[in-house]
Amino acid sequence: MAEKMFYESLRLTIDHISSLYDKIHEVQVKEFVENLHRLDDEGKYTYVYGAGRSGLIGKALVTRLTNLKYNAFFIGSESAPAMNEGDAVILISGSGETADVVNRAKTSKELHAVVFGVTSRPESRLAKYCDHILEVPGKTKMDVPTGNYLDREQKGLHAPLSPLGNLFECSALIVLDSIISDLAKMKGITEEEMKKVHFE
Repeated sequence: MAEKMFYESLRLTIDHISSLYDKIHEVQVKEFVENLHRLDDEGKYTYVYGAGRSGLIGKALVTRLTNLKYNAFFIGSESAPAMNEGDAVILISGSGETADVVNRAKTSKELHAVVFGVTSRPESRLAKYCDHILEVPGKTKMDVPTGNYLDREQKGLHAPLSPLGNLFECSALIVLDSIISDLAKMKGITEEEMKKVHFE
């Protein structure tokens, strides 16, 4: 049974990732990438933040941006400098309702930063503070079925094949890693140059 669940979960995740190619909005990607590059070109800093597992995705993005010679920092890191007007802030939340992330979006707007949001819910509170949205489809923790165990079993909602925000987090990692190619081309940075600044 456990082995069957593993393969069903793996297939669900693979199918979802495969569907992203047709679901990601081209205009959103273009605006996201071009504006992020423009701010870096103007010498602005780039800050990234997410809570929990979305935070791990954010830290992975900071690594990639650093490989591209961005002045990129994860919010909360001891080495992060103070945010200034015009800096870029990338906030990651599948639900767009995570209190800490929404509060950071609000604070960033008060500092006149340019806010980029990565979320599955363009109607969320986070999105209302964003200048640029990258909508990444995927089940979030807000989509977890409610009701007691017996009700869920009778409805066929058995053990979760992709728990909580797993589909969003997997998707966000792949989508954000994919924009690195565009940013590298805009900056004229080769993979060999990226390797030189990569921390082993």
